[in-house]
Amino acid sequence: MRVHCIGIGGIGLSALAQFCQERGDEISGTDCDLQREIIPILLSKKISVTTHENSCLWDDEAGKIDLILYSEAIDKNHSELIQARKLGINCQTYFAYLGEISREFYTIAVAGTHGKTTTTGLIASGFQATNFLATIICGARTKSLNNGNFFPGKNNFLLVEACEYRRNFRFLQPQIVILTRINFDHPDSFVDEEDYQQAFVELLNGVQIVIAHQDDKKALKIIAKAKVPKVFLIEKISQENLSLKINGNYNQENAQLAMKLAEILPTISDKLSPNYTKDFSQENFKKGLENYQGATRRQEFLQTIKGVNFYSDYAHHPVEISATIEGFSTAFPEKKIAVIFEPHQLSRTIKFTDEIIDALQKADFVGLFPIYQARDTKKDAEEMSIEIFLGKFPEKILKQIKIIKNNNDVNNFLQQFSPDYCIFMGAGRIDDFAKNYLQKQQ
Repeated sequence: MRVHCIGIGGIGLSALAQFCQERGDEISGTDCDLQREIIPILLSKKISVTTHENSCLWDDEAGKIDLILYSEAIDKNHSELIQARKLGINCQTYFAYLGEISREFYTIAVAGTHGKTTTTGLIASGFQATNFLATIICGARTKSLNNGNFFPGKNNFLLVEACEYRRNFRFLQPQIVILTRINFDHPDSFVDEEDYQQAFVELLNGVQIVIAHQDDKKALKIIAKAKVPKVFLIEKISQENLSLKINGNYNQENAQLAMKLAEILPTISDKLSPNYTKDFSQENFKKGLENYQGATRRQEFLQTIKGVNFYSDYAHHPVEISATIEGFSTAFPEKKIAVIFEPHQLSRTIKFTDEIIDALQKADFVGLFPIYQARDTKKDAEEMSIEIFLGKFPEKILKQIKIIKNNNDVNNFLQQFSPDYCIFMGAGRIDDFAKNYLQKQQ
């Protein structure tokens, strides 16, 4: 089958493209940014990638394309999609097609507000250490997957992240769901917290097994409504902490979920094929967790310059912001921690203003990067800006906060405060900004 991917540089669609190629499909793709970090991996696998203007959809061969897959970041009126529809080609979103694939496997889905990528990466690392060769689609590049985001399995198991945004995980048909912590998010997509939780109830309906935290009341409420047959609850740090290479109690909790999966997996896989877990051992799985070195944008070390250790982190929800800063503060208690934070969406910043401010105050110094706007309204823009957001902070700590819009602002920020650790934090442009800034300091 010939498959063309629009927005192939996206972390999800790039993994799905590799999956399709692995099963024998001929893959091509386009993206607006050919500098994305995943593109070299695709090119190394002989996947054709070009700009939208040079798409194969404009060629005489376009009629031979069997399937178009596209990222949800692609506008529905994108020129390639319009052309594909004119040609009568079947077009599906990444999430819809991932749902079709999940029906072919015994699917393990990692869902929740926070920690999906890290928990998936931890499990992937555990699988690698036990020779349990499941197919894996991860939401970031990780060393567990040879610095990629996909692993072609040899058994009938699929490990995948389940994204709740716009109820996108509704397409999946998992047998096992691992629930990380649940907190209301995506106010642009859900009416309120009850609507948000109901989406998870819908995901769990029909699921055979759920693994969750015993002290997560919101998760327990969701599980009860869905009436899942088998539920495994993890007590709060119930065992001796694992010797993880990643910081924070929240990552210990993510690892606990992974260990519970390792405990129950042999009994499940034996029913499918005894050979799947022939070499499986919980001890080796644990070693895999302890060898896990993280994923891109999750406590990702960038470099050290003039005594300052620079990191990049994806945290943008207040609970994630707080947990990440606490993780660094606990690991380096005598050091000064600075965060250069990019709020994500005007609407989210309006909704969670107080919570974000409380979380950021856990850092010693704070730089505020302009708000990343996505799916925001004109009314949102009237109500919120980075200057308005700064004005919401308590006056007593304003001396520790600066607005940062360019490289000179970063230099002045670092010179004034002299932090030991500086975390560029957010889910929009901040990572690119950080890497461009650091490149110019060399």
